[in-house]
Amino acid sequence: MLLITPCLFSFCAMQGIVGTDCGTVWYVNWPEHSCVRLVSTNPTDITSIQFSDDGSKFVTCAEDGSLRLWTVEDREQVLQFQVLEQVCAC
Repeated sequence: MLLITPCLFSFCAMQGIVGTDCGTVWYVNWPEHSCVRLVSTNPTDITSIQFSDDGSKFVTCAEDGSLRLWTVEDREQVLQFQVLEQVCAC
């Protein structure tokens, strides 16, 4: 069974990011009726998701200590930071 761990949607709930307990991150766009898997390489739970103040970027954090920065417009990962043997939260 796939469990959603964190999820976060834009203020108007038109688009959002969903993390799962198996380390997958999905981009969801309600008006377009679409979802795109952004990453499925995290070996552990996604613990939190947070949008930037201007809504142009978001960050995902995971139990394996990884923090990943993404752009909303093209849904590309632009940065990854890892702390060994630590749980990451944002």
